[in-house]
Amino acid sequence: IYCNEKIKSDLNFFFELLEFTKDTFILEYFSDKIKDNESALLECAKYDGMNYTTGKAGGIIKFASDRLKNSKEFMLKFIKIAPYVLDYIPKELAKDKDIKLLAKKY
Repeated sequence: IYCNEKIKSDLNFFFELLEFTKDTFILEYFSDKIKDNESALLECAKYDGMNYTTGKAGGIIKFASDRLKNSKEFMLKFIKIAPYVLDYIPKELAKDKDIKLLAKKY
């Protein structure tokens, strides 16, 4: 996305563009502020299933901030919406008993 940094940090613009394009991978082009925003990532998760046919389902989590990727609470929320992310979560979280229990449901 070729736009100024202010736009790349605008959460409302992000939500509008995501709704319009349904392309979760736009997250890559937004600021660290957006990549660290729980609601932005959970909104992306809602569209993640559309990436299943391309083999990219769950892959958007790689653009999330380290804080979110390593947050058990956040990942549990994300998995409930987009279970395909299980292939991309940090190994430490993949070993967690709650994560494993949730993963068995999918």
